[in-house]
Amino acid sequence: MGINVEEYKVIYKDVVYNPLTITPIFKGNEDFSKSDKIQFIEMFYINEDGELRFISDEAWCFKFVRR
Repeated sequence: MGINVEEYKVIYKDVVYNPLTITPIFKGNEDFSKSDKIQFIEMFYINEDGELRFISDEAWCFKFVRR
């Protein structure tokens, strides 16, 4: 389940990224309606060289800012 976040910038480890999509990961409870906290985020973005890249880390590591 990818979420389009192209209208946001993402700050991750003091670097600003322009994400394409993110996928929230709910660990320990696969029923999204019963889980209210995202544990991990997977993010696809395009780097400075125009290559598609992927980051996966704990949700608290990401900060979202509107463009």
